[in-house]
Amino acid sequence: MHFNGMTRLKILGVANTRVTIAGLARLRAADGLESLQLGHNRLTDSDLVLLSGMKSLKGIGVRRTYVTKSGISTIKQSFPDLDSVPSPSASPADQQSSGR
Repeated sequence: MHFNGMTRLKILGVANTRVTIAGLARLRAADGLESLQLGHNRLTDSDLVLLSGMKSLKGIGVRRTYVTKSGISTIKQSFPDLDSVPSPSASPADQQSSGR
């Protein structure tokens, strides 16, 4: 899907869709996107770098991904206007490192 010119798209949920790195890169064209739900995908900290430049993003969901506590910190630094960022404790990567 192409997002060029979709300035009125405010909320997008691609949770549990096996979104790819190429798909994340395409999302940058959705200039007006305010909320993005990416949960239940095999995304990592480095994959989220592809979202840089999305200035209108205010909420991002990464529950049940491989984003770590460090990745959550990076998200908060990259997107200072975010109102909501998920708890990193819901991440499979953190659960594996804690022995769950």
